[in-house]
Amino acid sequence: MKAYPETVGNKLSPKVGRKFNNMFSVSITAGVRSIKTKKDGMIACKASKPLTKDQYSIETGMAEIFREIVGPPPMV
Repeated sequence: MKAYPETVGNKLSPKVGRKFNNMFSVSITAGVRSIKTKKDGMIACKASKPLTKDQYSIETGMAEIFREIVGPPPMV
C-alpha cells in the first residue's frame, strides 16, 4: 500500500501525485523537522532528477533541492 496526497472536490485530480514530477514529505524526528526525498514508511516521494541526499534541512532544503533539479539561478 502506498500513500499519495489526495484532494477533495473536483477542482484538482483526486490523485495529486500523477500531476507532479516532484513530491517530497516533511517529517519530525526527535523534534527536528526535515524534508524527505525518498519513501519513508507510507509516504511515497519522487524527484524528476536524482538528488544527492535522502533528507534535507527544513531551513535550506527547498533551495538546495531546486538548485539540484533546475540548476543555479541565472547571473544578472
